[in-house]
Amino acid sequence: MFFPFLFHLILTFRYNIDNVGTEGGLPGIHPAFGSGQDGFLASLETKGIMDETYYQALSFCQRSTREEGLDKALIHNSKKLSALLVPADVGQVSTCFPNYRRPRVLMTM
Repeated sequence: MFFPFLFHLILTFRYNIDNVGTEGGLPGIHPAFGSGQDGFLASLETKGIMDETYYQALSFCQRSTREEGLDKALIHNSKKLSALLVPADVGQVSTCFPNYRRPRVLMTM
């Protein structure tokens, strides 16, 4: 069975190798992608099979980025926020990691 998303993943992987200086296709080349494309490689190794491991990972990603992530960050003192203040520079991404202070309220709805 052919999975179209695997084709796009292969194209992306190849593009990153062809543009290694800006896209971080190999380990140690780009600071934002220190390990290179190991996540893409792991995805390609599955050959698109959506088994129990896939659904466990999907559930974790959705929960940690939604209920425990942005959705949670958009509630402050029981009020829904309409915006968050986040770093604009790549060098400031450490402020987005867990256990760091949550962003301050910009405005409430």
